[in-house]
Amino acid sequence: MSNILPIGSILPVDAQGYLVRWVSLEKIVEPWRSLVDDVAAAYVMAWPNRVMGVYIRGSVAAGQAIFKISDVDSLAVVSGDCRACDRRWFKKLNQQMSRYYPFCRGIVMERDQCFTRDFHPCYERFSHYYSTQ
Repeated sequence: MSNILPIGSILPVDAQGYLVRWVSLEKIVEPWRSLVDDVAAAYVMAWPNRVMGVYIRGSVAAGQAIFKISDVDSLAVVSGDCRACDRRWFKKLNQQMSRYYPFCRGIVMERDQCFTRDFHPCYERFSHYYSTQ
C-alpha cells in the first residue's frame, strides 16, 4: 500500500477575493517541459488551424510534479465547434508518450471551444503554454 503524501493545498485569494494564480510556464521544468512541448505540438498537428491555445494545469504547471505519480493535465482551446475535433488519437499519443516519458503517469487531454479571442476567466487556473494569438 502506498503512503498518502500531504501535497494538497488551498489556493490563496487576493484582496478582491479572486484566486491567486499559482501556475506559470517558468515552473514547468525538465524533463516535464519536453513532454509538455510534445503535447502542445500534438494538438497543433492533430487540429491544424483550429488550435488557439494550449493550457497546462495541475502539479506540472505548478512545478510540483512527482516522478511516476503526476500526470500532465492539458486543454486545447479551438476555434469553432470543438465536437468536430477528432479525439481518437488521444489514446495512441498516451501510449507513445509513456514509452518516451516513463516518469509520467499519463496525459489528460481535453478540448474546449472558444467563441471569441478574449481570455476566458476559468482558464486562470491554467498556465497558458501555446498561443496562435
